Amino acid sequence: MQRYSPDELYEKFRTAHDAAGTEDFFNRPEHKKTQEQWCAAQFGRTYLANVGGCSILISDKDEQTEADFYLEVSGARHSFQITEVQPPGRRRGDEYKGGKSKGATLESWDTGTENGPAWIYQAVKKKHDRYGGDVKGLNLLVYANFTAYEHDYDDIRRAVGELATRFASVWVLNGNGACCIDGVGELGSPRQWLFRPKESGSEL
Repeated sequence: MQRYSPDELYEKFRTAHDAAGTEDFFNRPEHKKTQEQWCAAQFGRTYLANVGGCSILISDKDEQTEADFYLEVSGARHSFQITEVQPPGRRRGDEYKGGKSKGATLESWDTGTENGPAWIYQAVKKKHDRYGGDVKGLNLLVYANFTAYEHDYDDIRRAVGELATRFASVWVLNGNGACCIDGVGELGSPRQWLFRPKESGSEL
């Protein structure tokens, strides 16, 4: 496990993504850890820009441990797991197969806007149930990988808020930033959407 600044980790992701090519990157299992590095880096960049100094500790390989990465703040390490939310029936990389990138439809934007909070709730509930409800030590980063006109914070908090209070913290990450729904740990204070610095290059 190595320590990175959020920007260092993002550059590491970009190098691996660009070397692999988009289709292989999204469809070959050996790149799963690099996809997690993108989530950790973008979360760290958002936290750094809006909350305070931090580092990311993450491995290059999937070590099958409880933590996907650690956020280090003021010398304290906070273990995080990442879970991804996609529209039901969608598989990562489907839109890149065959060398063609397929854009989102108007229907998918409407569906994501209407159902996104419920999808996020189901992802958090799945993690909660996996541990039999013993999640007070778990920081959870939910990657909302679906199109929507808006990932409305109040709607998500209404859907997930009570459940989130059982975790150390529950954060949602999207293409623009991150928000904290709630939690009982040091990082668990609710925060509406925090936006990260813009960058050029690869996204997930």
